[in-house]
Amino acid sequence: MTTTIKYFITIITTLTAFIIAPTVFGATVVVDTTNDSDNSGVECSLRDAINAINTGAPVSTCVDTSGDGFGVNDRIHFDIPGAGPHTITALSGLPNLNQPVVIDGTTQAGASCGVQSDFSDRNLLIYLDGDNSVQDALVLRGSEITIQGLEIHNFTFRGINGVNIHSATISCNIFRDLLGVSAIDFDNSHTINISGNYFFENSSQPLGEEEDFYAMYITSSSNISVSENRLIDLYFGSGFVFRGIENLTVSDNYISGVEVEAIQVNDGEDIFVERNVIRYVFEQDGIRFSDVAQGTIANNNISFIEPGAAIQVTSSQDISIIENTLTHIQSLNTQGGAVLSMSGIQGIEIIGNTIHTSESTLGIMTLFLVLNAHIQDNIIEGTTAELGGIAMIGITNIVLESNTITNNNHTLGATLLISILADMLDQFGAPPEEVNQLGVTLTQNTIFNNQGMSFNIFYDEEGILFQGGDISALETAGLNPNDAGDIDEGPNNLQNHPIIRSFTISGNTITITFEADFQAG
Repeated sequence: MTTTIKYFITIITTLTAFIIAPTVFGATVVVDTTNDSDNSGVECSLRDAINAINTGAPVSTCVDTSGDGFGVNDRIHFDIPGAGPHTITALSGLPNLNQPVVIDGTTQAGASCGVQSDFSDRNLLIYLDGDNSVQDALVLRGSEITIQGLEIHNFTFRGINGVNIHSATISCNIFRDLLGVSAIDFDNSHTINISGNYFFENSSQPLGEEEDFYAMYITSSSNISVSENRLIDLYFGSGFVFRGIENLTVSDNYISGVEVEAIQVNDGEDIFVERNVIRYVFEQDGIRFSDVAQGTIANNNISFIEPGAAIQVTSSQDISIIENTLTHIQSLNTQGGAVLSMSGIQGIEIIGNTIHTSESTLGIMTLFLVLNAHIQDNIIEGTTAELGGIAMIGITNIVLESNTITNNNHTLGATLLISILADMLDQFGAPPEEVNQLGVTLTQNTIFNNQGMSFNIFYDEEGILFQGGDISALETAGLNPNDAGDIDEGPNNLQNHPIIRSFTISGNTITITFEADFQAG
């Protein structure tokens, strides 16, 4: 009996909650024409529908068909006669969206977002066309706005533009053949969800004709989620660009065929870039972080990047790069090309990444002026690089643990350290204490079957490496010949390599007999 009473009380409580807080619907305005008319009195155009929502009153034949009244959760639906698709050609800029509203193109009969992850079964029937003369398709200036189920093309500036927005959802839209700045653009906005959109070109006019075109450009905003979007063949400009962002998640997107970065974050905090597939970046990097605090790049699959890095992080702190797969990267920038490039970082963990079938003018993984790094369980296999698998320059407190570097062709070493002298400080802007090689720990790493030395230290007094010179001219400060009674002067006292004579294993004890020439003078 006690149990029965408990369940009965639970059910009553739940029902009471539904009674107290029912879902509230507002007006539903139905667009029934492709004409871009303005208060014609005989049809409800999209222009009239937006004006009706903004004014909270009927315009032309755009009336509330729901009977719930204007003002709360208003909606714009579509019921245009015919099979479609239906193209609404804007003769001039549409009115700003100033009030909370849901514009839903999937309400047109026969329209669907589909269920396939590649959007192959998507069927959108409401086309919004700018006729290559109108700047922006939709301008958002209110809050609580949702745009879904539209195909937007032939606008000269932006597809969707939002400024000072609180809460917006942009989903299940198609953007193509845009000519100006960006497909989606938000500034000083908060709580923005951008998901399930398709950016592509399918005619003679590429999406974004200008080099500074962005599929997505979001600045000075917070609480941003970008997920499950698909970008194909941008050709010019960048993919998704974020500047001055707090709390950003970019996940499960597919990006293929961009000129500059696929995903770029500049000046951000609490940044998560996860489970994205990035292919074919023709000029710069796959993922680029700059001035990021507390950022995670995890479980991304990045391939066919040339000549930039798969992942590049600069001037950042507290960064995690975890379980990414990087393949067919040709990082051939002579001023610092690396497949995984880190510089000016305080606090980073690089764990469980796989890099294979790639080429670099420097190291496959390069750390320059990095403080506090934990590099563990990474695999570098089948790569070609001038310097080696892991190149470290001006680093402090670095732990390399349980990494595997095998079957590579590295000209100067598989794992190496490079020493930069104080007279190079003007070039790199670093204090002397940040340039010294301090606190490097290597433990349980597996390095075998590589072309080149397993470990080396270089003395780069003239800055040959970062001035694009011939790195074979670097003066070796490690693995020198063992010679009798020489005077070894220079970084690390130009220590010579040990010669292993024998080793024995007894239980848990390994005894190694070696001789070395470690004279300091």
